[in-house]
Amino acid sequence: PSCQGTSIGYKLLARYLEDAQRCSNVKGVFLTTDNNNNEKVINFYNFSGFNIYSTFCQSPSRPMVALIYYFENM
Repeated sequence: PSCQGTSIGYKLLARYLEDAQRCSNVKGVFLTTDNNNNEKVINFYNFSGFNIYSTFCQSPSRPMVALIYYFENM
């Protein structure tokens, strides 16, 4: 919480995506996160270029969302 609003999350994610894109066989990044009461996190990934790929249930009480980021040079 002390780093909220400092853009550190965006900077870290951008650096990770840059590093992943340098790998020759990597075409994108896939991640999952909780779907309940998690709008801020999902919006963060959407704003960062991720798109919702699918939704699923980890367990009956834990809905999840899968997001994917494709590199442009595919």
